[in-house]
Amino acid sequence: MNLKSILFGLLALLFLYSCNSEAKKSYEQLSSEVNAISGEMSISTLEELVSKIDNHIGRFPDFEENSLLEESKKGILSIIENKVYEQLVDNVNQLQNASFQDYESAIQGYNSAKQSLTEYLNRATNQENIANAQNLINQIDNQLSSISLEQNDFYSAVNSNSVYTIEEFLSNYPNSVMRNSLYGKIDEIYYSEFLNDFNSNPSTINELNNSSNKAKSYLSKFRSVEAKSKINELIVGLESQRRSILDSELSDNLQVLMERMEDAAKQRAERAHSTYTVEMCSTRGSIPEVVGNSSTFERVYQVNLKGAFFGIDKREMMIAVSGRIRGDLQNGVTITITGSRVESDQKL
Repeated sequence: MNLKSILFGLLALLFLYSCNSEAKKSYEQLSSEVNAISGEMSISTLEELVSKIDNHIGRFPDFEENSLLEESKKGILSIIENKVYEQLVDNVNQLQNASFQDYESAIQGYNSAKQSLTEYLNRATNQENIANAQNLINQIDNQLSSISLEQNDFYSAVNSNSVYTIEEFLSNYPNSVMRNSLYGKIDEIYYSEFLNDFNSNPSTINELNNSSNKAKSYLSKFRSVEAKSKINELIVGLESQRRSILDSELSDNLQVLMERMEDAAKQRAERAHSTYTVEMCSTRGSIPEVVGNSSTFERVYQVNLKGAFFGIDKREMMIAVSGRIRGDLQNGVTITITGSRVESDQKL
């Protein structure tokens, strides 16, 4: 063997060693990436890893560990297939829960989903996914068929502006692609009806309670979270007024109580002297104030009377009248005349 042959052989051995070393390094890197695969990885990241495996095998076709990479590749492709299927199922679920504004949009959406499922079937290998995907396509076909049957009824229902008619449509077509839009229409009708007869600025606790009860009664009618949230905001707004409304109502009713106490003094005088008429009734001092939510008052009234026949006889009576005012945050204000008595009665 000459020197030239020896050198050529050494170079070949060095090249082979270099290739094996590079292949081993590539394999170890790929093995590390395969071991790091997680359920959160995106399809594009997994496809990139498959491409790296193909590139490695193409560069180093004789590397002894390639069979392991081929097995890893099959597993990755299976994961990708499952992820694609899951995305297709999510897409169909979103369509089924979508609020379409018209049937054309619904038809377009379902046809697009059907096309994606069909393309998936052409390359899928997982038999369970294949069967489920075919079932989804059948469901979509049924949905598309029902659309043509229900369109006229839909437009009649939505244009009726009647909750009863819309509910009847939904009963006849429980799986309608427009059901969520109709739920929104029902909420719109109820909300408009509610606002037409809603008192947002009550002046008494009783009015506040009526408004609050009305709002609560509508909560069960609404379908959407947004509509329920609006009503709840109105209820909170009403409840925030309760204290100030009670204070205002106490003030207003105190004046009413004073008027009733004066009337009670006059009536007591007239009962005592039926042949006399009241000329004047007055009391001394200013109108008292309510302390807290409940107060009891006694006021003395000077009642002047004159004879009913000739008006010559005059009488002066001093009559004490007691009354009570009570306020309750839940039930409002009540006023009561609790008693009256004659303190003096003299002829003038």
